[in-house]
Amino acid sequence: MTPGLTKQIIQVFEKAIGKNNVTNPQPSLIGEDFSYYSLGKKIPSLFFLLGSTNALKYNESMQTGVALPGLHSTLMAPSPDITLKTGIKTMTSAVLELLKK
Repeated sequence: MTPGLTKQIIQVFEKAIGKNNVTNPQPSLIGEDFSYYSLGKKIPSLFFLLGSTNALKYNESMQTGVALPGLHSTLMAPSPDITLKTGIKTMTSAVLELLKK
């Protein structure tokens, strides 16, 4: 992860989908091959997670403290329409920002 790039893209996401829809969680220990894509940190990189749960289930989880099913859970039930729209909007916004240079 490149901190400067991450800060820049967070601002792009906040503009694209609203500040209240973007979080910057603390780093966590997850198993992922992502670090290999930046060729040993030679290429600026970041890893972002895209929420896929409808707002009602998300708000319920926040109120009750009961975690939502994770990515590899058989109970995970993403909301395709909003997930695809948000993913396309955020990724397109990031690419357009980075191509400005």
